Amino acid sequence: MHPILSKCFDGAKQAMEVAQAFSSGEQARIRIGICESVEIDRITDALCELVNDTPAIELSIRRDQNNALFASMENGEVDFAIGPEPARKWDRLNSWHLFEEPFAAFAGAESEHAGLQSFPLAGIAGQTLLSEPFCPYNEALHFHLEEQNIEPRAVHTTTSRSDTFSFLRRNLGIAIMPFQTTTSPDIRAIPIPDLDLTCKVSIHTVAGRQYSPAGAAFARIIKGLGCVQHH
Repeated sequence: MHPILSKCFDGAKQAMEVAQAFSSGEQARIRIGICESVEIDRITDALCELVNDTPAIELSIRRDQNNALFASMENGEVDFAIGPEPARKWDRLNSWHLFEEPFAAFAGAESEHAGLQSFPLAGIAGQTLLSEPFCPYNEALHFHLEEQNIEPRAVHTTTSRSDTFSFLRRNLGIAIMPFQTTTSPDIRAIPIPDLDLTCKVSIHTVAGRQYSPAGAAFARIIKGLGCVQHH
């Protein structure tokens, strides 16, 4: 029992130190895990409000694949996880819906597809597809293609969103990403009207786990956003 009790004691001691530092005006850290495929711009308004209201807060942002973030949150390494629902159901999970959006085809502005007003899913056949295994919806996207017997000419795999953008700028393929993904003028987003798949992102916490004062402030602000719903 000693290692378990020791870990509990250390955690309680750390929480007390954070609370004391926060109340005395010293720095207090809030640890936020964000899925690699989620745009941080979605929560920057909340982060700005948090920092402006409480300058003593320090933000620690961690990027990882979705399931790894939940493991980190379960182990107490992050306070909040932002991403789709985890693959494994967890009874101790509290979630608030942030936003949802359809997927779109992304192509370089100089590509032959750039002028299209819509991109049918069947249009992927014979094209080079950029696959993003770090996206929680990547398997579902490939399943949709296989289900409809749509076979790309080739598949390039990227390990970061910035690499996907670089490939798109050089016309090295087509990517399927959430429609409002922040890009640049040299990349076009083209709606896919017949793709029945939606990107849904929530903010998650551990039910019953006490927030630090910094975490409580962030939870209050993020829950106050108009698009946030508890589920």
